[in-house]
Amino acid sequence: MQNITIKGRVTIDPELKESEGGKKYISLGVACNQPGTDKDGNSEELTTFYNIYLFDKMAEIFVGLRKGDMIFAIGKLKQRSYSSKEGEPKTENKVFADEFHKVAFVDDKSEEHTGGDSSEGK
Repeated sequence: MQNITIKGRVTIDPELKESEGGKKYISLGVACNQPGTDKDGNSEELTTFYNIYLFDKMAEIFVGLRKGDMIFAIGKLKQRSYSSKEGEPKTENKVFADEFHKVAFVDDKSEEHTGGDSSEGK
């Protein structure tokens, strides 16, 4: 698995879940925007979606996140390619977080990072 750093917005309110083995976790949908160009060479914003997984203590800390919250995560990326029901190629991006922070905006020009580090639960 590759390491990845992500900054983006939460797309759905997370729920604390428990695996069959009793491990607590949350799965967050996150949208990351970056500049790009369309097929005609015009500037456009490209959006990539990730499912970020937080486990144990970190899951409990961040279960209060809400749709629209800005986050910053570092973790391991696992990608899976598949075809949709319509036959279109798709890619699923899963990130297993090693570090995770909620980004709180102090003003328009600066940001304050708050949050936890999953290394606490290892």
